[in-house]
Amino acid sequence: NTGFRSEVSWTDTNVFDRAYSLVSGVRLEQKRQSAFADLFLPPRNQGVVDSLGVSVDHQDINNLQVQRSAVGVVRQLTLADAEVKLGVNFQVEDRLAQGVSLGGLKALVASAAWNRNRVDDKLNPTRGYVLNAQSAVASKAALSDQDFVRLNGKVQHYFSPSRQSLVSTRLELGTVLANSEQTIPQDYLFRAGGTNSLRGYSFLGVGVPGNGVIQGGRRMALGSVEYTQWLKSPYGVAVFVD
Repeated sequence: NTGFRSEVSWTDTNVFDRAYSLVSGVRLEQKRQSAFADLFLPPRNQGVVDSLGVSVDHQDINNLQVQRSAVGVVRQLTLADAEVKLGVNFQVEDRLAQGVSLGGLKALVASAAWNRNRVDDKLNPTRGYVLNAQSAVASKAALSDQDFVRLNGKVQHYFSPSRQSLVSTRLELGTVLANSEQTIPQDYLFRAGGTNSLRGYSFLGVGVPGNGVIQGGRRMALGSVEYTQWLKSPYGVAVFVD
């Protein structure tokens, strides 16, 4: 979706001689350029992993340029058979619509994500389901330009009517509770289009039109049904509706 890519990464598994892990890199793509560094503390009881990350990112997609800088902390843990992530992220964003500045934004966001993966094969599933739910909250009283609450969820289901066929269905719903999307960073709004989204449309090309560009909106509903018939491994044919 973002074109040809070159990437250089650096990993250190014993930072400060304390078994901290550093993962960092620079990624250059045709439509996006980014640099990041994440520091992971050693795992603790019950699979708890804490991390600290910083990133800078520039993207130019459908004539909307977004320059973003962020720093955040995340706690990842396992509850029963689900993966849970809790985080706090501070983000500063600048937007340009066809070269014209739309102004800068900032948001301090507390977030939570819950994911359950019940498939027979994570790379090539033939039966089972994946559930995901996320929430994010920001307040003008805490370093944000606007109060908002973002909620979204996704379910994907796989089943095989026969050994040579596969049916997959997907439903994704999202809403942002706010008076306007104008002062909310694009990361916390919804756009669709491209691979694993609304195929047949350009990457992030479906959203709210304004200022000559497509920006994120406050509501999204996305559904998909796909049927695959395998002819002779690894070849098959598929039909789908998004």
